[in-house]
Amino acid sequence: MANKKITALTALGTTPATNDVLPIVDVSGTATTKKVTVANLVAAAPQGDLLASNNLSDVANAGTSRTNLGLGTAAVANTGTSNGNVVVLDGVGLPAVNGSQLTNLPASSSLPTYASTNRPASPSTGDIIYETDTGRISVYDATSGLWRYWVQDGAVDPNEIVNLYSTQYDATDDLGTASVASNSMSGDFTLSFWMNAASTSNHMMLSSNYGYADGWGLMRKTANKFHIYYYYSGGSGWLYQNVVTDMSNDAWTHIMLARTGTSLKTYVAGSLKNTTTLSNNISFSGGTLVTNESYRSASYLDEVAVWSSDQSSNISEIRSAANKPKNLNSMSTKPLYWWRMGDDNSGTGTTISNNSNATGGTVNWLLTNGASINSSVKP
Repeated sequence: MANKKITALTALGTTPATNDVLPIVDVSGTATTKKVTVANLVAAAPQGDLLASNNLSDVANAGTSRTNLGLGTAAVANTGTSNGNVVVLDGVGLPAVNGSQLTNLPASSSLPTYASTNRPASPSTGDIIYETDTGRISVYDATSGLWRYWVQDGAVDPNEIVNLYSTQYDATDDLGTASVASNSMSGDFTLSFWMNAASTSNHMMLSSNYGYADGWGLMRKTANKFHIYYYYSGGSGWLYQNVVTDMSNDAWTHIMLARTGTSLKTYVAGSLKNTTTLSNNISFSGGTLVTNESYRSASYLDEVAVWSSDQSSNISEIRSAANKPKNLNSMSTKPLYWWRMGDDNSGTGTTISNNSNATGGTVNWLLTNGASINSSVKP
């Protein structure tokens, strides 16, 4: 080697052997050539340096190193769904996670369930229920006092009324009477009411007289049929119009009479069933309703309303497509009389007042001889 130049020596391999000689030139004095091995260099290197072959296992303080690298505790956490694990997405998405520690969530994923005839007595705005008998989701709006229904087609009918009560009558002597104006059904008029009647024939459904004085009446003559009849002083007697209905026994049905001129139309469950010519005026005589001297109805009655005009074109504002009463205060023409049969009276007492928005003033419906307000059966 002494007779070779440094530049002529063979280059070290990629990984030098421990005993490979590295020539150095001592320049501090007389020029001499000395040797140092790879082992000499490693032994003389500062201690604590990281070795690639140790894969960072020679880091003196792992926690300090993670802090210096900006790594948080997630760097050493396990993955999975147990406490303290880091959630890892797979090809499906989130794994099953126990949500028992989540807060501010509803206690149950199910809505409270009620029958539509037995909704919460004191609801608050935003209360949501599922109606078991109609399959509808109902949201309560305290501003309007209405349950707003989501019906099958996804539309909202905001005018279906909150209905908590009806009136009940036996077939013996129960009466419901109202001292209304004698000419309230003279000329054009509309009479609307909801009836739940037994199947027995010869039961009065609604009438304007007590006995056989001048007036009008609706009577169930046979199961699933009722007659409209009229009687006038000096006339030839009772005038009958036989109307075959879709009315089921012991079920709520909406019935409406609407007159324009001499044309009187009968609607049952929202459908026109009969049109007849009536040249005489209809008047009240004594104002007795849901009774007759000879025939009485074992029945329930609700939402009786009278207009002094023909409202047949507005029947969809009186009865909903879901066969429920609607809020008559939302109509452009308010009823002359509208007895809600307990809903305006907190379901108590035997004196039912005319609705405050009806235009006929203070006219009471009086329950006598055991007729009562019912809180469990209503449309």
